[in-house]
Parts: sequence; C-alpha cells; structure tokens
Amino acid sequence: SLANFVTFDTRAEGREVWKRLLAHGVIVRPLDPYAMKSWLRVSVGTPEENTAFLAALAAVLPGKRP
Repeated sequence: SLANFVTFDTRAEGREVWKRLLAHGVIVRPLDPYAMKSWLRVSVGTPEENTAFLAALAAVLPGKRP
C-alpha cells in the first residue's frame, strides 16, 4: 500500500473512542464525516508509537482486543 494510515471499526461510537484516546495522548481521526460513525483512522508510526496506540486502544475499549 502507498498509504501511511489504516482505518478500523471500533464497534463503538467512534467519536467517543476518539475522545478517550485523546485523553491518553493518542491522536487519531474520527471518520463520522464520511458516514463511518464507528470507524477511526490511525497513522502508522514507529514500533514504539504503534505499541502505545495499541495499549491505549485496549484501555479505552475494555473487553475488546485490537
């Protein structure tokens, strides 16, 4: 792929997940303006950044594994 980001379905309200991730210092983009209310876009980062993102995602989506 030529893109440096991925989109994924949070299976929750995407804008709420976005707010929770921001509180953890993780910046992603909600996709509700594109009629994708439960989806987020995240840029691919360094291995450390990716690990931090996955940890934050697990913290804000309890019971759901990324």
